[in-house]
This record gives sequence, structure tokens and C-alpha cells, in this order.
Amino acid sequence: MKKLVLFFLTLFVASSVWAFEVDGIEYYLSSDREVMVMANANKYEGSVVIPSSVMYDRKNYTVVSINNKAFSGCTDLISITIPKTVTWIASDAFSGCTSLTSIIVNDGNYYYNSNNNCNAIIATKTNTLIVGCKNTRIPEGVTTIGENAFNGCTSLTSVTIPKSVTSIVPGAFSGCSGLTSIEVKKGNKKYKNIDNGNAIIDSATNTLIMGCKSTIIPQWVTSIERRAFEGCTSLSSINTPSSVNT
Repeated sequence: MKKLVLFFLTLFVASSVWAFEVDGIEYYLSSDREVMVMANANKYEGSVVIPSSVMYDRKNYTVVSINNKAFSGCTDLISITIPKTVTWIASDAFSGCTSLTSIIVNDGNYYYNSNNNCNAIIATKTNTLIVGCKNTRIPEGVTTIGENAFNGCTSLTSVTIPKSVTSIVPGAFSGCSGLTSIEVKKGNKKYKNIDNGNAIIDSATNTLIMGCKSTIIPQWVTSIERRAFEGCTSLSSINTPSSVNT
């Protein structure tokens, strides 16, 4: 009887282990054989390579996801490598990674890619750029720049929007206080940037959706989108023309 009680007690203790750390990376048990990467109290730094699988307590787990704010605020994180097993990445997983310069998605990942070393994470099915950094080159073919994609990237100084982009979610460049140059490639049917105004303007509605500290608002802009200048702490002055009514 004592052996039977001991067996069930051991089983209970084993099943109650939901989080563990291996090689400096924190994991959370999302299923019997799968784990997600979590935030670490010590903050991630340097070059982090997320493995496809991890061994803990003599059991092998597949790494399948990166949780909300997992790397958020890791200002000393320089590079991140995502394995091919990852199927889900939270939109704010890398917010505020000010030193991040290299982003790699391993070949063979069905859900995400880094399109010819563009230093970004792109959702393959929707062509949405979900994570960028100061060295990101937004590739032609990307159609959407997602919410929080460059959030808190204070080291980003310039951005070029290719002609394929048809949607920029509000907050995509929130907190990019070092941004001084914004360009929209000729041929983009959704957005424009006239006379080197360093802003992104919706062509159909004349709405300024994104600005920076160097923005000059054209006289024909009629509205300024929510979060257009959010977190632009280096902005010292702005001249709003009489054409703006919203």
C-alpha cells in the first residue's frame, strides 16, 4: 500500500511541473510533449538560438511557440534564431529589444521566414512582417506590417516601405524615437510620401498614418491617424496645416 501511495505522489509531483529552464531559456509546458519560450527574470542577452527541442527530466519536448513579451525589454539581446518547429510567435514577443540587429528563421519553417536574410520575422501564409529590428530591410512581397512589429526599436533610424505593402497596422512603429527617414517606394498603390516629407500617407484618404521627428505634414493632408507619432520622444515641434480636420 505504501508503494502505491508513493507512486501516485511521484506522479502528481511530476505532472505539476509546468515551467523549467534549460541553458538560460525559460520554457512553459503547453502540452505533454510541447513547450513555449517564456520571459526570463534574468533577461535574455547576446545571441540566443532557440532549439527545436529540449531535454528536461529525461523527457524530450518540442519547442513550438514564443509567448507574449518573452523577449520584451531585453535591451542587450543582439541576435535571435528561430527554429523550424515554431508555429506561433506573439506580436509583442520582441518589443523594446533596442540592440537587436540580427533575426534569423531557420530554413524549413512552414509558418515563418526571414526572406533572404532581411532581419525580420515574416508570417509566410499572410506575408505579414511581425517582428523587425534596426537592420531590417522590408522585402518586396510583404503586404502587411503588423502591430508592434518595430515597437520600441529606438535604434531604428530609417525605413523604406516597398510597393507591395497594402496595410500598416497602427502601432507598428510605436516608440521608434530615433527614426528620421521614411520612404515609400514608387509604385505603391496604397501609400505615398510626397516631397520627402518623412511620413507615410494613405493615398485614398490623405490620412497621415505614420510620422517621425523629421516629418513635414503636407498642406493637403486631411487627417492624422491614431498612434501616428506614438512614442516619438525626439519630436520637438510639429506644424499642422489648416487642411487637417481630424
